[in-house]
Amino acid sequence: MTSPAVDYPHETMTAMTKSLQSEWAYTSRVIANCKEKFHPLEEEISKKFMPALLQKTEEEIPRSITSLPVRMAGLGILNPVSTATFAHETSYQASTHMRESIKYCSEFTLETHKSYLAASRKTHRGKTDHMYSQTLSSELNKMSLPNARSIKRSSEYKNSSWLSIFPSKVDNFHLSSQEFRDAVCLRYNLGVNNLPSWCDGCGQAFTVNHALSCKKGGLIIMRHNEVRDTIGDIASLLWNNVTREPVIRDAEQNPAGALVADLLVRGVWYPQENASFDIRVVDTDAPSYHGRTTESVLKSAEEEKKLKYLEACQMRHISFTPLVISVDGALGNELKNFIKHLSEGLSAKWGRNYEQIVSWVRTKLSFAVLRATNMCLRGTRTKWRSLGTEDGAPFADNL
Repeated sequence: MTSPAVDYPHETMTAMTKSLQSEWAYTSRVIANCKEKFHPLEEEISKKFMPALLQKTEEEIPRSITSLPVRMAGLGILNPVSTATFAHETSYQASTHMRESIKYCSEFTLETHKSYLAASRKTHRGKTDHMYSQTLSSELNKMSLPNARSIKRSSEYKNSSWLSIFPSKVDNFHLSSQEFRDAVCLRYNLGVNNLPSWCDGCGQAFTVNHALSCKKGGLIIMRHNEVRDTIGDIASLLWNNVTREPVIRDAEQNPAGALVADLLVRGVWYPQENASFDIRVVDTDAPSYHGRTTESVLKSAEEEKKLKYLEACQMRHISFTPLVISVDGALGNELKNFIKHLSEGLSAKWGRNYEQIVSWVRTKLSFAVLRATNMCLRGTRTKWRSLGTEDGAPFADNL
């Protein structure tokens, strides 16, 4: 797996977590006291596979962090040594009713067997979650404040669906090697590889924070528009009348000038009633936000949007909702509520499970933000110049 990890990290990580990892998990479930046998495997993972996958050393991204589940800010590439004992213990408890039925020729009932399965899984989840939580707390205490802040945000805001989904070109749920590694670096607040020294737009030193805030070249606007268009496209699957950039107030109506929202959708909250939305993509790790929690940054961004739009929207007899998301996919409360409402409608319309729909919507938005953020890191901020050939110039000698 090490060789393909260099060129195809997203696909290789999925193969590791969805396939190979299950093979050694099965082994640890059926063989008692086998965790010592997994030490060579863990050595290969930590010393060879992870550096090839991430192009980072273990000192930069500790193995104890990457071995955590995705929902706890890890990469889901579990440590086979630490999970082996729990795996066999859980399997043994889950099969209690089956073993006793075979051993004592007693009656076997499916309901009893299922109750043992559920109880053992719950116990297993509690033990492993406790172990992972202790590991995460221990590592956070060793880290600098910015790094710990980024990792805590990934754990608390559950913005990691892009790591657990199967890569697919159908919904653009796949990342290039550069996009994948840049996203991991942002997840853990690490230095992004091979960035230029200077910004080609303004000439300042080029850092991650600068890339995510420099307005030269229009990349920040393009990032915003990518998120707006993704939300608009998903909304149009449920509601027919979706308008981009609706004019809430004309310039002639107010000395403050024109006011334009991002989306206007009919029937979102009430039938035949128009609802307006304005989107903001915010870098919660920007220097100006140091010392503030992610929640307070997202909340203040929502309040700023309401202060700007709410009164004008009420005068037009339409509702207003601010949709705020961070550059790494943390959702503001208003956007969470909108996604929940949208997913409930799509679930009813398509006859699909709500959990599947809301996961798909969040993943769709997550990939849009990742790509838009990567564009700010890797895109050019200088304008392309055309050769500017005059009309008819190539035929001048023949005229």
